[in-house]
Amino acid sequence: MLKAIEEKRVSGEIGSSLEAELTLGVNQENSFLKGVRDSLPEIFIVSAVFLEENPEAYIRVSKAQGAKCPRCWNYAQEIGKNVTYPDICPKCISALVD
Repeated sequence: MLKAIEEKRVSGEIGSSLEAELTLGVNQENSFLKGVRDSLPEIFIVSAVFLEENPEAYIRVSKAQGAKCPRCWNYAQEIGKNVTYPDICPKCISALVD
């Protein structure tokens, strides 16, 4: 995982790992990932993790979609959609409101 992210950093496609999103091929051997899906971005220190059913396990690293949240530095497509907090991501909005 780290090697794949580092390759993207060296090539200049991303800067920090938070500029990355991961797509993981999930098969029977690693299906436990589905149970921890919501924690995967924090575990891997990336902005998003997507799981795809596939008989072959794989890791695909790409540039994260959306804008950078100035509070947590994660990238999110939902930034700018909240009228009250237009500059921050939904996760940070939740932390501020609760």
